[in-house]
Amino acid sequence: MAFEVIGAITMIDPIESSTATDSSCSNLVQERGAGVIDPLLPAPNFFIVGAAKAGTTSLHAYLSQHPDVFMSALKEPHYFSSFELQPKFDNYIPVIRNAHEYQDLFKGSEGHKAVGEASPSYLCDSEAPSRIKAAVPGAKIIISLRNPVQRAFSHYLMEYHAGRETLPFAEALEADESQAEKGWGASFQYVELGLYADQVERYLNEFGQENVLVIVFEELIRDTPDVMQNIARFLDIDPSGYPDSAFDVVHFPFEASRGRLAHALLRCRPIRVAAKQWIPQKFRRSFRNRFLYRKSPKPKLDEDIRWELVERFAPDLRRLEQLLERDLGALRDNK
Repeated sequence: MAFEVIGAITMIDPIESSTATDSSCSNLVQERGAGVIDPLLPAPNFFIVGAAKAGTTSLHAYLSQHPDVFMSALKEPHYFSSFELQPKFDNYIPVIRNAHEYQDLFKGSEGHKAVGEASPSYLCDSEAPSRIKAAVPGAKIIISLRNPVQRAFSHYLMEYHAGRETLPFAEALEADESQAEKGWGASFQYVELGLYADQVERYLNEFGQENVLVIVFEELIRDTPDVMQNIARFLDIDPSGYPDSAFDVVHFPFEASRGRLAHALLRCRPIRVAAKQWIPQKFRRSFRNRFLYRKSPKPKLDEDIRWELVERFAPDLRRLEQLLERDLGALRDNK
């Protein structure tokens, strides 16, 4: 395991520490006297850790408009996660592995009471809670959860839309679950990412219930100001500090690829990498809108598949309710 000390902040190098256990991580932190945060150095003091497709992008955008909050320009550094990217993912998931680069994301945060980032891989990564705790012992954790059935389908539509998924939903679920190598950056984890109980419990155990705020995506959509004010109180900032336009939302229409050729181009990694490197963004966007995508009605989830997933997630949701001592009816589909 490797640690890099920057001023009074000790950061774990996730690449070299990926094989370490949580206990060895904690022991080395104690030996080095790490985890003491120098307030003069840029570093986050709160983390939005997921779940994926549960509003983390909206939370990042909303919070960035509060005058007391500084959010990293790169929304998802994934610095504290232990995953290794597979080739099909490595050109669209930016990952910061260097401590200097990570702290550079927070330059200019001086004077802000709340400094954060939002990496949804942290929720499902079993090593992320202890890594965050070792580097930022007093961190506050925000977890956003979504109806796991709808989360899985939304995740599937995103991957299919981007050309990374080619199978119908039912087949995609089966193929993903049967994949030998699993995990963030290796498989899509349509089902696994929605099994929340163990993921949430790791953060409660590591940080304590008073430092972990669990919100519900469906409630965020239904009553954005109320949820965001609750988050502000949790972060000990002014709940009324958001500008009037902070929660304006632009809903983008669902788009589908323009036939098999367009889908094949979207799936071709060398073409995507070359285009990103050599073609200016405004021309890529114009080409994308004109030749690759078209507006389309959003596909509907097959009812049989939906109820199979409802039954699959039900035991985990019951355990999560017991863990949080809270009714989570908003996360359920009801027959």
